[in-house]
Amino acid sequence: MKPLNNKIHRTILAGVGGQGVLLSGLVMAQAAMKEYEHVIWLPQYEGPMRGGECSCFVVLSSQKVASPWRVTWDGAILMNEHAATLYKDSVRKDGTLVYDSSLATTEIDRSDLKLKAVPALKLAMELGSRQCANFILLGAYLGLTPLVPRQQWLIQVVR
Repeated sequence: MKPLNNKIHRTILAGVGGQGVLLSGLVMAQAAMKEYEHVIWLPQYEGPMRGGECSCFVVLSSQKVASPWRVTWDGAILMNEHAATLYKDSVRKDGTLVYDSSLATTEIDRSDLKLKAVPALKLAMELGSRQCANFILLGAYLGLTPLVPRQQWLIQVVR
């Protein structure tokens, strides 16, 4: 089963070091490996591991991918204010954007895409662990974009 039917889906995840940006992207990529022939996870981060800006690209495809970099993305998971400001307009029309409304107060007014504001940090704190905010956002994103079967990404989260 190839959910994209010979198409490529490119997602950017962005925030700061320590929020689980890279881990969320890695979990998404690993969960997709059973569904897609070509999967790319490309992390980017500044020198400081905690608190420095970071992002990663996840590319899922049933065909070869020339480059993971894009100016416009099919989807985005944005984990803080800076990421929301920087990438809110880079998601293509009819794409998907999920952001942490606990940390990103920038108004995102995009009626041309699937947009979900999730108070992930607030929810994570209520659950007793701020470290799970990234997985709350990932779950919301994968719920809106059925790129990977739910059981596949849940298995990766538990690992």
